[in-house]
Amino acid sequence: MCTALAVTLGAATVSRRSEHTADAAFTVTEDFSGTALDQMQWAAHQTQRGNGSSWSPGMVRVDGGELQISGVGRNPSGRGNVAGAVCWCREHGVVRTYGVWELRAKFDVGAGYAPVMGLYPDAGQDTAGWGFLTLARLDDGERRAMYPVVRGAGGGPVDGAAVIGDFTTWNTYSIEWRADFVTISLNGSVILDTRKLAEPVTIPTVPMFLYVQMEPGPDGAIPAPGSQTPSQVTAHVDWARYSS
Repeated sequence: MCTALAVTLGAATVSRRSEHTADAAFTVTEDFSGTALDQMQWAAHQTQRGNGSSWSPGMVRVDGGELQISGVGRNPSGRGNVAGAVCWCREHGVVRTYGVWELRAKFDVGAGYAPVMGLYPDAGQDTAGWGFLTLARLDDGERRAMYPVVRGAGGGPVDGAAVIGDFTTWNTYSIEWRADFVTISLNGSVILDTRKLAEPVTIPTVPMFLYVQMEPGPDGAIPAPGSQTPSQVTAHVDWARYSS
């Protein structure tokens, strides 16, 4: 049984067919062992952003057994700066309701470019059960703090407590998303469990896909790049895995 799904990437829409039914058990790992993204699984965004920066496929590459997503430019307004963003969302990618997603990643220092990884819905915001799940945001340029975010339909985002560490080295990030709870873990230790929050959280129920992106600042908590920002700031992903 195949289900037609549509994933919107900026101005472009990618049609895909899910090869797995919602209740089929399987595990798949992407180890980025090739020389380019598998275009049957992954898509790179081409999107103009509100601060004048953009996401471009040119800022995404596969090299040395890792996915590399970069940001370049030091304009403090953001205008003309360019970064990369990808999703595991094409025809043979993974768009699922519930499961466990894991990534092993490290991030270059660089103010003005924030790595963000998470699950985003394959549906519009007016769809019942819409929401999103952020495994990790790293807004600060030193990569010493990360935090997760959970948002269910009809509620504001719930920010998890910041975790302090060295995120310029390899760490394993994971999220388990089930009908009645979400847990987010760092190197096997749970850092957010919706069952333990003071207030109930609405859990998203629409199919979602994994994304990894560099968000160019200034934008909210993401500062502007400056003269001390490296000429290129890169997020490195060693592997990504999904298990139902």
